[in-house]
Amino acid sequence: MKFKLDQTVIFEGEKVIVWDYSHRYKDYEIKKENGDVVRGLSENQLKEM
Repeated sequence: MKFKLDQTVIFEGEKVIVWDYSHRYKDYEIKKENGDVVRGLSENQLKEM
């Protein structure tokens, strides 16, 4: 797991929060500033700030 839960990262040029990580599927769930949740993201779709 590259990112920590509650870490702020960049997704598609937007600041988002790492909300959850699935060890089974090895993917991330993020929460955008507007409250939308996006599931099933790989590490290379997210960038450190």
